[in-house]
Amino acid sequence: MVENYGEKGYTVVHLRCPDRPKLLFDTACTLTDMQYVVYHATIIVEGVEASQELYIRHKNGCPISPEAERECVIHCPEAAIKR
Repeated sequence: MVENYGEKGYTVVHLRCPDRPKLLFDTACTLTDMQYVVYHATIIVEGVEASQELYIRHKNGCPISPEAERECVIHCPEAAIKR
């Protein structure tokens, strides 16, 4: 799920997936490669499942807006997680 956190100007990316070593690192690197800045990230592990929450913006400081871009912000990290 991707949602804008308007009060602070961030876009919040929520991901749920199986836990594995370097999961948060791989997700953050993928978003950085996509030209986003990760300002804050958390991961909560419950058994074998992990929940990630990342606060991001474009390099120019703006949150994500178009729907197509929002879909890409979900699908690209999901692909990196599966690799």
